[in-house]
Amino acid sequence: MYRRCLYCDKGDAQLQPLHRGSLTAGLQRGVNLFPEQLDNFMGHTFQLVVNRYLPFVNIEMDKEPGTPLATRDSLNTRMLHVIATSLNFT
Repeated sequence: MYRRCLYCDKGDAQLQPLHRGSLTAGLQRGVNLFPEQLDNFMGHTFQLVVNRYLPFVNIEMDKEPGTPLATRDSLNTRMLHVIATSLNFT
C-alpha cells in the first residue's frame, strides 16, 4: 500500500510505501495510513476564508401540537418572502 505525498520530495509529489502485506490477510493493527499528514501539512501554508450563512430552513419546535409552524430567519424563509412579494401571495 502506498500513499501520495504532495510535499515530501522538496516540494514535489512522491509515492511512499505505507504497508506491505497480503490482501487476503487484511490490514494489521497499528498501521498508520496517514502519517504526518495532519500534524504539520508538510510545511504547506493554508489561507482560509469563512463565510457565515444561515440555515436553509429553521422553524420553532416549542409550539403546542396542532398549531401552525412558525419559521425563523433562514435562507429559504427569506427566499419565500421575496417570491411572495413578487408574485403577490401569502
